[in-house]
Amino acid sequence: MHLAPNVALVNTEAAVSLIQGTQRDSQLKAWLGDPSQFEHITEVSGAIISAHSALRSGADTITALTGDATRSEPERHAVGGEVSARTVAKLEAAQDTLTRHAAAYQAAGEEALRSKFTLKPDDRFMHEQWMAFIHREAANKDGGYSNITTALSKHRDLANVIMKLPAELLNVAPAQLDRWKVAAITKWEPGIQDSLQMAEDIREVASRYSRVIGMVKTNFHSKGIAAKVATRVRLS
Repeated sequence: MHLAPNVALVNTEAAVSLIQGTQRDSQLKAWLGDPSQFEHITEVSGAIISAHSALRSGADTITALTGDATRSEPERHAVGGEVSARTVAKLEAAQDTLTRHAAAYQAAGEEALRSKFTLKPDDRFMHEQWMAFIHREAANKDGGYSNITTALSKHRDLANVIMKLPAELLNVAPAQLDRWKVAAITKWEPGIQDSLQMAEDIREVASRYSRVIGMVKTNFHSKGIAAKVATRVRLS
């Protein structure tokens, strides 16, 4: 029994769910991202819109093929394979665009970190005093970490020390140092945090595409049925 006649070439719940899901904007956003989240980055939002269009268009063609009486079942699946390949190519292109932009935002953020938070030789004495402060307060079980956090919100020099020196030299746990680094960036260079967060947001959306591409390859057509086209007897 066919699960949903005239919907998918492949008679499985997964295939039918994929084809039907492409008709819902909410599902496309869940699979491929919401372009409105990146509307201020034209190329990123455009790539997501293109991915939505490619997946929906490909699915519509697959549905149309189910009712194509001019082709045999193997021929329909063979054409479905072509539709799958074209759709995958467009999704991969969109994913590449997202990955490239995520890398650019990450690089920009990291470069800004290097240039904005610096330890100048002339300020060595001040830096040593802040290192001593961190060592003392890190060992203070009565609100020491809180004292460092408060000082961090008031003194840029302390932020520079926290951003540049490793946890081993500051005698604190790496996880705690990472929290202070986030606090330092948020307080003193919020634009950097915005760039790094944007990189993470775009990277997260791009990571979804591999699963969707796999869904298309598996559910748009059956390679086994399509292969039967090669068995056709041709008259000489």
